[in-house]
Amino acid sequence: MKNLCIAALCVSSAVSTAYAQTPTEEKNSFGGPKLEVPKNIPSLQIQFEEEGWGDKRIAPKMQCARNGGDKPASPKMSIDGAPEGTSSLIVYVLNEPPSWDNHGLFRVMPATDRDAAKSWVIPSIGSNRELDKLPKRVKPYAGGNSWGRVYSAPCPSGGSWRYTVAVFAVDEADKVLAYGKTIMGYAP
Repeated sequence: MKNLCIAALCVSSAVSTAYAQTPTEEKNSFGGPKLEVPKNIPSLQIQFEEEGWGDKRIAPKMQCARNGGDKPASPKMSIDGAPEGTSSLIVYVLNEPPSWDNHGLFRVMPATDRDAAKSWVIPSIGSNRELDKLPKRVKPYAGGNSWGRVYSAPCPSGGSWRYTVAVFAVDEADKVLAYGKTIMGYAP
């Protein structure tokens, strides 16, 4: 029984530190990552791997329940152009113009089978997923989004809002090595 308790304590300790913020993780006044994007850095190419995303209306099923969403999730994306030295990607989903709320803020760690630091896949993440139920390679960045999650589906309070995703390729010290941004779509 004593060994079992010690093992349980070790597991509990590992879970609580798995999502610990690094000292460099900070948010700006809109809740986005406080990262300096240098001029003249490479651009990341962002491709949506699923239909229903891009410069168009976001399907109601991918929005919050109030707008018809039944199982909303973030889009699965492939990212090309990450330079040598990239240790992770920081993903920021926001409505524009920026408001106090951001809809996604998370870090994606490298896959062991990725193509020599050039091609990355950002997995789809269920809206408002508990932090201990995230895909293996995904961690909250600076505590996550405005609601303490890594992703919350588009849910405008009125009118039509534009949603964008920004991706930062960073090194181990969170220095931005490449950057890309694209429109996710409009809601409702």
